[in-house]
Amino acid sequence: MKIIYGFLLIIILLLTCNNVNSQVIITAGTVTSCPGNVSVPVYISDGYGIGAISLVLDYDPAVLTYTGYQDLNQNLNTGMFVINSNGNKVVISWITTTSANFGSTVLLNLNFVTNGGTSPLTWSTNIEGNCELADNNGLPIIVTFTNGAVNSAGQSLILSSNPVNKIVQEGLNTSFSLSVTGATSYQWQSSTDNGLSWADLPYSYPYSGVTDATLYISSLTSLRYNKHCITDGFPYTSDNSGYCLFHYLLCR
Repeated sequence: MKIIYGFLLIIILLLTCNNVNSQVIITAGTVTSCPGNVSVPVYISDGYGIGAISLVLDYDPAVLTYTGYQDLNQNLNTGMFVINSNGNKVVISWITTTSANFGSTVLLNLNFVTNGGTSPLTWSTNIEGNCELADNNGLPIIVTFTNGAVNSAGQSLILSSNPVNKIVQEGLNTSFSLSVTGATSYQWQSSTDNGLSWADLPYSYPYSGVTDATLYISSLTSLRYNKHCITDGFPYTSDNSGYCLFHYLLCR
């Protein structure tokens, strides 16, 4: 009977060890960003009994510039941690004398500057030794690597020409135009309280072109309205000081 119990105990231990080290997943995050700073998380799932980590992540240097890291997992503060960038790669190494249990969490966030384009984030698994995990005895751990990306959120909006104030004879027609490089949508709005609140102009008489770059107003009857245009969801401003306001006055 003792022999049977011992045999069952060995089986249970083997199954437990296999379950611990067979389900680890390392994932590079996928984020969408406008030009500027962007932070990409690196995730680990079911990471238990880990004594060493070696990771190499490829990116497109024509789109991204690596600037550093943040939010380092507390487990990586023990042992020896090294990270650097080499051309189009971020190289991460960590080793400790005692195994660590990460569970499912974020290992760290990688910081880049993006020019607004799209770059894949690809684990360099085709070269032996680049992407590996091991336990504290140096035995390899089975890992699945999932690639990520930094995707473009669109081109930066650049003002080419700004609407101008006008004095218009009552009853006549007028128009306001602007040119914004990179804009894919427009929405003209009006304010009757000097810019405290704004409302979309209706696509009906006397307005037309309320979702285009040029707004047309027919048969002017109101004394004054403030107007501005929202491009791609952002109230347009030429100098970051506030709304780009303009108005018309009627001559009676």
